[in-house]
Amino acid sequence: MTSQGITKAQLQSNIWKFYLFHPIGVAIGMAIPVIVLFWQDNGLSLTQVMILQSLFSIILIAFEVPSGYLADVYGRKKTFTWSAVFILSSVIAYSIGSGFLTFLISESLMAVGLSLLSGADSAFLYDTLKQLGREKEYKQIWGKRIFYGVFLMAILNLLGGWLASYELRYIWYAAIIPTLLMLLMSFTLHEPERSKLIYKKGYLHTLRTIIHEEILNKPKLKWLIIYTGITFSFFHGAFWFYQPIFEITGVEIVYYGAIFAGFNVVSGLVSRYAYRIESFMGKKLTLISLTVLSGLGIILMSRILFLFTFLFILLHQFVRGMYHVVVSDYINELTDSSIRATVLSAQSLFARFFYAMLIPFLGLAADIYSVPQMLFVMGITALVSGGIVLLGLHRYKLV
Repeated sequence: MTSQGITKAQLQSNIWKFYLFHPIGVAIGMAIPVIVLFWQDNGLSLTQVMILQSLFSIILIAFEVPSGYLADVYGRKKTFTWSAVFILSSVIAYSIGSGFLTFLISESLMAVGLSLLSGADSAFLYDTLKQLGREKEYKQIWGKRIFYGVFLMAILNLLGGWLASYELRYIWYAAIIPTLLMLLMSFTLHEPERSKLIYKKGYLHTLRTIIHEEILNKPKLKWLIIYTGITFSFFHGAFWFYQPIFEITGVEIVYYGAIFAGFNVVSGLVSRYAYRIESFMGKKLTLISLTVLSGLGIILMSRILFLFTFLFILLHQFVRGMYHVVVSDYINELTDSSIRATVLSAQSLFARFFYAMLIPFLGLAADIYSVPQMLFVMGITALVSGGIVLLGLHRYKLV
């Protein structure tokens, strides 16, 4: 029995529940393969789709710090419960609503729900394991959770594509029940003693200081973070045009889920062996390849339009699989351990902000011209801007 009156068995139950408590994957996994078509079917233009995603990213950024503070002060269990409430509310709104304003509310609810989980999930697991004297198992258990998440996402992609072939809104009806179950599961979690704080007092001041002193005044780190922002923005921005390209090239909607499941499998395998791939290619070639493959994938999917155009998107799955693994490693090499987490947080904030500023213009261009024309210009821009940043990295001997 702990000082909080929680038994060891109750704490141990947190671990298997932690694997299952993933309402985001349930809600989004089924919708991802067809969500752009769903938005368009309910009257949204591609410009409005991109504005939705831009605002979604801005809300994530805005709530990241306060959500971590709430989790530290009021507990991770309560944070999980409120996260599930917001996500369930978003799913319900999607299941009954239509039009830009309703979807903006839905995306805002989803963003707040996601932000409440950001950091709280890893802190909850670590504190549970520490109280059990098993904190050395953290990486192993966290890794299993990621593996199960990718596997679950692939299954949900398949289910979403199948349901959408009957009616697009079925994906949201189907997401209500499991997301509701995740909300109910949050009540059964047991709050461990909090030892790993997500945000310490004065975090915002520390963040500003580190951005000024450790990033802006250190050219290598500054250029690397600019590189990550541009790379993330272009390959992730292209994601929202996959489904319109499928539609243009004649892929039947029932196969969308299988294609996205394949994307997740490829990305997962690349992430799994990223350290070996990077070791073989080296830092210089790895950084160059992520820029080239990101732009080239966009150009190919814009110019070579046939039934199997989606195969070119596999280039982006390589970028996606490598990006988070190697980028964090390179930033770690240039950063002192005492500020490493904050620098990585700043890098993530910059990438999301740049992405949020870029994508509304992509949607507007797609509406004014066409999706293939916009993608071609986008691909050229990705290569040119990426090339400029690579020159900056070369100047400081990073490539």
